Amino acid sequence: MWPGARCLPQALAGYCLLRRGGWEPTLRIGARLDGERRLDAHAWLECDGVTVTGGGGGGEYGVFTPRTSGHPRA
Repeated sequence: MWPGARCLPQALAGYCLLRRGGWEPTLRIGARLDGERRLDAHAWLECDGVTVTGGGGGGEYGVFTPRTSGHPRA
């Protein structure tokens, strides 16, 4: 989408642009351990069932689930 930009800035920019255009995109952030057991994170953007940025890496990553309300309970 934007040459040289990393996945998170691309996903955030795309999210803002799509929201401004009246769409309801979903920002996904996930993580996994790579072949050398190092943490690898990835961000991508989905809208209406289509991966807009990030190349559809979602199947390889455990996706973080956003909190929707309130503060963490003690």
